[in-house]
Amino acid sequence: MIGAATGAGLVQDNAGIFFYSQPPSPEQIIAAARGASTETQLESKHTRVTATWPDVTLVITIDPTWNRDLQLKGMRNWIGKFDAAFTDTPATKELLAHLDRTTTGYGSMITPAYDPEGKVAATLLRLVEPTGGFFFSHQSFYDSRGRRIIGLPGDPQQLGPRGRQTHENFMRPVRASQWPAGYRVFTTKFDVELRAERLSEVIGLRESSAFADYVTQFERAMAHWHAVAQPVATQFVNGVKAGNEGPDLGDTIACLLIDHSGSMRGQPSILAASLASIVADCWHKLGIRYEILGFTTQSWKGGRPRRLWLQAGRPANPGRLCELLHIVYRSADDTCPGAPDSIRNLMREDLLKENVDGEAVIWAAERLRKRPETRKLLVVVSDGAPVDDSTLSVNHGGILDRHLKEVVAALRHASDIRVGAIGLGYDVSRYYAEGIVISSPDDLTDCVLAFLAGLVKDPAGSASPRRNVS
Repeated sequence: MIGAATGAGLVQDNAGIFFYSQPPSPEQIIAAARGASTETQLESKHTRVTATWPDVTLVITIDPTWNRDLQLKGMRNWIGKFDAAFTDTPATKELLAHLDRTTTGYGSMITPAYDPEGKVAATLLRLVEPTGGFFFSHQSFYDSRGRRIIGLPGDPQQLGPRGRQTHENFMRPVRASQWPAGYRVFTTKFDVELRAERLSEVIGLRESSAFADYVTQFERAMAHWHAVAQPVATQFVNGVKAGNEGPDLGDTIACLLIDHSGSMRGQPSILAASLASIVADCWHKLGIRYEILGFTTQSWKGGRPRRLWLQAGRPANPGRLCELLHIVYRSADDTCPGAPDSIRNLMREDLLKENVDGEAVIWAAERLRKRPETRKLLVVVSDGAPVDDSTLSVNHGGILDRHLKEVVAALRHASDIRVGAIGLGYDVSRYYAEGIVISSPDDLTDCVLAFLAGLVKDPAGSASPRRNVS
């Protein structure tokens, strides 16, 4: 998106510019491109105006053969695919009401897409704002002031240098300094951080036929937990408090980070949802603040980043080549006790895709580091090694595996966050010094709680023996 892309590997970007009245002339475009050197080229059917700054170039194409009716029909059809919750907003209604006022559409190309000062966005806004109109870029519509109207997650809320990506809806750009040496990311532009309550924006509302059965099994596990919860939770809390050697428990923040890979479908996802609910219930009773997070990808086979990579000529070793989806089920500032109802989304088969564990651990750790609590605890739940086919097919095979090991090693060296892991039928000791393996709901009220109690009681972070529970 104009002036908001965050990946240096993104070569070009484009935007459609639509006007409600007389469109600007080439001379007016040149006047709007402040501080740029300009050139106008007259071709057989098109006029191209090029504005060049030291670090970015904008090319606007004026095409007199532009098919207005076909373009507007396509826009209406695209907007019609959204649920009423998104189309029944004042901004979207206004866009649809004024769509027939559209007189002309110009195309634009930005090279490179990364324009941190927003010079391109400022130029385009100067062209549209005086007479009215709107923009369309990739997956979103924007009004004449650059404000997002409707679209898919991944684009910023506002065009230009102050285009913001909110903590609830979009992933904050990950600073390159956070990645260990040698790890690369082709583009973070399409990465999304989303509240679980809004997952339908990414995966829709349709549920698989198996989902109802998974929910039934989950509810049975929860019914069993609630039948024994009081004495078990009391024993857990008393045991932790009696053995606590660190800061006051009220000065503790914990995070449960759950793998949402495709291999989690079926029984592993039921087990993970049950684990999240039980752990959250016990952390709540213990009186500590806690988060529940999840990670996967928005699509199979790399999605939009891979398409951009193909358009860029398939540069060698592009680094991570997929669009991440980071999910916030519960933030540390939420007040609801236990796990929210949205944790059931974990059992939706269409949500579970690929897993880039290293960046997910960085994301969770950075959230913890921004908290004021002294003692910080991160527990990762996973059923296997990091896998993203798009990334692995065009880089050295160990890129994700090595990255996760380096990230965990860096956290252990920093020693400000205690890290543990729970493997779902999988030995997590390959990556984590402290962990256990569980395979059924029977392990939840015994082994898991004992493991968590040990992590909380020992703030020094010395490794405890790994245990496999079969």
